[in-house]
Amino acid sequence: MPKPKLRCRDWLFGAGGKRRLLEALLSGKGRAWSEAELARVAGLHAKGSVDVHLAALAQLGLLTRDQDGYRLVREHPLVKPLRRVLDVVASLEDAELARPPASVEVQRNTHETR
Repeated sequence: MPKPKLRCRDWLFGAGGKRRLLEALLSGKGRAWSEAELARVAGLHAKGSVDVHLAALAQLGLLTRDQDGYRLVREHPLVKPLRRVLDVVASLEDAELARPPASVEVQRNTHETR
């Protein structure tokens, strides 16, 4: 699967998969998710990238796992702020993130070496 271009809505999260994973978990209303379901809705690889994100969310205390699957810890202090951020981000134009012109990068690199 080719790596997708970073989009404006994704920038705060570093990648679209992280944003879509959070959106799914936050909209799940307490449901249990399998790893495969979360990978599918987030557009992540079922073997590899999704488990890294799930492990990080569990380490942060945002996610638990039981016999039924993964669940959002709805009482976690990050849940409400994340919902607010995702709501605002959803209202933004979902354009591809523009890269700075090459001349800006060259100038910046030239100044750094001095």
